[in-house]
Amino acid sequence: MKLSSSLRSLFRKKNRGLTADRGESDEHLVRRSEELLRLALRGAHAGAWVIDVAGGTTHWNEQLDDLYGFERSQSPSFQRWIDSLHPDDREWAVADLDARLDSTTTDFEREFRTIHP
Repeated sequence: MKLSSSLRSLFRKKNRGLTADRGESDEHLVRRSEELLRLALRGAHAGAWVIDVAGGTTHWNEQLDDLYGFERSQSPSFQRWIDSLHPDDREWAVADLDARLDSTTTDFEREFRTIHP
């Protein structure tokens, strides 16, 4: 299927600056990649979070605050996530996450219930 020239032109305008150019700095490419991820997550109404196990820190995006009903003024934490889980799901959800952290798998895809404040 071929795109019409007007559709191709519109696509190029919308995506201008989103493709890598030769000679672009690594820092610029990282910023561009982060922006694309942010846009994709926002468009999908999805949240993302990262746990730095060694450093003991947790980071997540604003969409995760919205999904869980968290106040943005509160700092992300692993305990805050645990506390948001339905009491009947906490034990197995945390055990499943612990098992993932002990493995070489980096993805955590699991369904569980949460309690909104």
